[in-house]
Amino acid sequence: MRTRKGFSLVEVIVALVLLTILMLGAQALAARMIRTTTTANIQVTAAQIAEDRIDFVRLDPQYDSLVARYAVTENPVTGYPGYQRITAFTQTLAVTTNGTTDFQTMTVRVTHQQLVTPVSRTVVITTP
Repeated sequence: MRTRKGFSLVEVIVALVLLTILMLGAQALAARMIRTTTTANIQVTAAQIAEDRIDFVRLDPQYDSLVARYAVTENPVTGYPGYQRITAFTQTLAVTTNGTTDFQTMTVRVTHQQLVTPVSRTVVITTP
């Protein structure tokens, strides 16, 4: 008998099983990376939507009418389908012997159906 060169059927099957396991693992890793990247993009967009609202309100010179004009719920946010932005104000007005303290705390909260926790930004706005 001559010696045969090549692979036996068992060796080919073992190699195919190992290759299949590696390919499934690579697919799972790729799917997880895509999901993580998508979630990160949604979080960054939500933070930018909140910061845009804060910057817009800070530029408004009419301090006395901020609440009436900007305390709203936008669903959806213009230009950003799927996002909801809630702008809320809390006014602090106190008269002391040192004078009057008047400022508003503005909280902007942005939600999206794929976000586990909403993105929230809070700033203090005082009279000019």
